[in-house]
Amino acid sequence: PLFRSGAQNLAFRAHRAFFVAESYRYLKKWEEATALYDRVLTRVASALEQCRKSKGTVLQEALGRLLDVEKQARGRKCVTQASAILEMQELEEKMGAVTVDSSKPLLDRLDEYCEDPSLLTSKPSLVPFPPDFDPIPCKPLFFDLALNHVEFPSLEDRVEKKRSAGGITGFVKGLFWGSSSK
Repeated sequence: PLFRSGAQNLAFRAHRAFFVAESYRYLKKWEEATALYDRVLTRVASALEQCRKSKGTVLQEALGRLLDVEKQARGRKCVTQASAILEMQELEEKMGAVTVDSSKPLLDRLDEYCEDPSLLTSKPSLVPFPPDFDPIPCKPLFFDLALNHVEFPSLEDRVEKKRSAGGITGFVKGLFWGSSSK
């Protein structure tokens, strides 16, 4: 009975690892799936060893399922490894098809990674030279700074002095609107 429960426990763990590995395989996470298939194979081997020690107490049906899981795990592990290799080759082919536009300077293509052999030459194209001219607004900065030091001539003799309004209109205007004389 003790061997049987230990063998069943290992068999259930092997099945669980198998289905988790299947999930990773469908997500195209090849490394994780391969590691889990390895774990399935080790757990199936230890479960089979426990079954053989139990001397016939384990049902033949459970033993057949364990052998079937082992067979599927071996096959799918090979498929996963092959898929990983094919994906690496496809990636290398895509990287080989990438061309570098050397006419643009490095400053204009900082967000693109590529190995550009022209950067290793004696005159690499890093920035556009001569730089493009950008129009800028004219600001009289010097005049604004000099304004504090300029002495303006007195204009008092040219300004007309205000005449005070007389009579009743001046009185009414001063009464209601206030006097504006300083």
